[in-house]
Amino acid sequence: MIILKGTGLRSQRGTTGFLMQVLSDWHRVTLISLLLPGIIWQSGLGEIKFPYWKLPAIREPKRGDVVNFDFPGNRDEVESSQKVQYLKRLVGEPGDTIQIINKVLFVNGKEFPKPKGLNFMKPFIEPKGKVNSGIFPVGAPWNEDNYGPLYIPKQGDVISISKENYYRWDTFIKREGHRIEMKPDGKIFIDGNETDKYEVQRNYYFAMGDNRDNSQDGRYWGFVPRENIVGRAWFVYWSWDSNIDFSNFIKLLGSTKLDRIGKSIE
Repeated sequence: MIILKGTGLRSQRGTTGFLMQVLSDWHRVTLISLLLPGIIWQSGLGEIKFPYWKLPAIREPKRGDVVNFDFPGNRDEVESSQKVQYLKRLVGEPGDTIQIINKVLFVNGKEFPKPKGLNFMKPFIEPKGKVNSGIFPVGAPWNEDNYGPLYIPKQGDVISISKENYYRWDTFIKREGHRIEMKPDGKIFIDGNETDKYEVQRNYYFAMGDNRDNSQDGRYWGFVPRENIVGRAWFVYWSWDSNIDFSNFIKLLGSTKLDRIGKSIE
């Protein structure tokens, strides 16, 4: 996939449209989209948005792929308030267990290979036991540097639901299209039926940015459903410093990183 590559996580206003050609290597289709005049979409394994079409997959996404996907929504949103696409690295597949220990990522108990572009900005580590209340899932006693272990659900998994973990699974189940509620006596009902079990209907992935200390990724909002994944990033189409406002276009253009343009994304 050819992408318009920056380092920011948000879109900025401009005055010029761009023609972007996108190749999704597991959909085996070239996608041409004309970005609407007035908007530039930026990414740093972050946020990107453009029209697209999906064809049947040649292969399934796998751990280590850098992919673009429809953002599933913030942690507590059933439906995303942001109609955008993110660009992140898949670090966990359905059925995997991930854990971060002192900023080191482990998958199924083994250290995850460090990507070439892995970057940390903070000179310190948030200690284990220091809780970030904005972390996923709700109520988890973790932070971004010491996270998990977290199991990634796969289709057919049966989850036990109780009043103790109700709020951990409430939004997840609603996103799968079901009604869930907990009565004052602690009894749980899904689609009007009392139950303490739920069978997962989709496969999920876990995505993280390579700029680990400056990435709004799965640690904050959760899992990526398989159907949200659009394609795999192929190489860098353009790269500049997205921290520079588009109103200062000359300076922005001068920040173009020529050595990164055309480089493959691994």
